[in-house]
Amino acid sequence: MKLFPTTLAVATAAVAMAFSSCSSVNGLTPEKLSGEWNVTLLEGESITPAENTPFVGFDLSRKRLYGFTGCNRIMGEADINAMIEGKADFTKVSTTMMACPDDKYERKFLSAFSRVKKAVAGKSVIKLVDADGKTVMELTSKKEKAQ
Repeated sequence: MKLFPTTLAVATAAVAMAFSSCSSVNGLTPEKLSGEWNVTLLEGESITPAENTPFVGFDLSRKRLYGFTGCNRIMGEADINAMIEGKADFTKVSTTMMACPDDKYERKFLSAFSRVKKAVAGKSVIKLVDADGKTVMELTSKKEKAQ
């Protein structure tokens, strides 16, 4: 009968370690997340950052995100704490509504952005992942390029 409390304690410790390792494996910190990020992969298509390509910025002090779709500006709320934990929800985002007949990124960007459920940090990228675990967008820090 004394085996049960010991087994329960070991199981509880294992679960706690698993959850704590998830946040450290994610690798996102407020310092890392802050700033502007070029979209360098969108729905499997590599993008070379340029003046007319999408980017996303995170303003931690205002808990806001902003950016560019390749045609229009985006702005909205960003739950920074949730992103640090690896969860992402970009459904509270709005855009300007300029017509851009030659734009090749906006539809893909908005579609991918609306499906994002997780944010996972790599060494120099943030992968935005959908509910099925598929990477729909990769962000590369503009700071990395500036250094």
